[in-house]
Amino acid sequence: DVLRDPVEAVQTILSICRGLLARGSLCEAHRRQAPFLARCAACTRIYGTTRMDRAKMETLDQLEAAAKTLNSSPFFALIMPEVSVNIVMALEGAKEEADVAAFPGRIVRVKNRAQAIMPPEFGASHHMAQMLLTAMRSNPLVRAAINVKHDQGIEAALAGMGLEVGRTVRNDKTAASDDQVVQSLAELANNGPIPPVVIDLGSRGIEPMTYIFGKDAKSVAETAVELSNRYARL
Repeated sequence: DVLRDPVEAVQTILSICRGLLARGSLCEAHRRQAPFLARCAACTRIYGTTRMDRAKMETLDQLEAAAKTLNSSPFFALIMPEVSVNIVMALEGAKEEADVAAFPGRIVRVKNRAQAIMPPEFGASHHMAQMLLTAMRSNPLVRAAINVKHDQGIEAALAGMGLEVGRTVRNDKTAASDDQVVQSLAELANNGPIPPVVIDLGSRGIEPMTYIFGKDAKSVAETAVELSNRYARL
């Protein structure tokens, strides 16, 4: 953001700071420096007082915990796609991208570990947010999703996990777009609730992908890590 637009950079920094204050992420360090503030909760009251704010904070906290789960896995990097990974989680009843939180810049591979570039925030994803919103319209119990790569090893690893797997279908095998992938998922949803795992075989310009859906960020991260563990043993 600094290179693209200094104003956007300031907005990004402000958003991060407000999120930290709202979630009380800085409170412990502040109290160590000023023990007389042990009972202070001013920042969380000011920046996170409404029910919606609390729901957003809980969603962001879950995403941060999920990212740590991926980072702690020695094998998750094995199933990261070339386009990198994102975990998205939506507010209950989400209707638009602004109701979906994700990691700006995605989660990338750093020294064979999954590493989030920035803290999660709402409205930070288009494609994965649209995939999740589409799945939620089919299955209201779904509130989170993650993408990992697809190959024959993934197929073999999935076979032993007992998860229902769906597959998107596109008649046009030429160049496609992310929006066409979303449309393919919507067409799959016409046949019933979206299953926990959906495979898109890609096309020209679109990397084959495996999408994992679940009730929250924790569950999809844990499923992805289990998948990577099985993949590593092949």
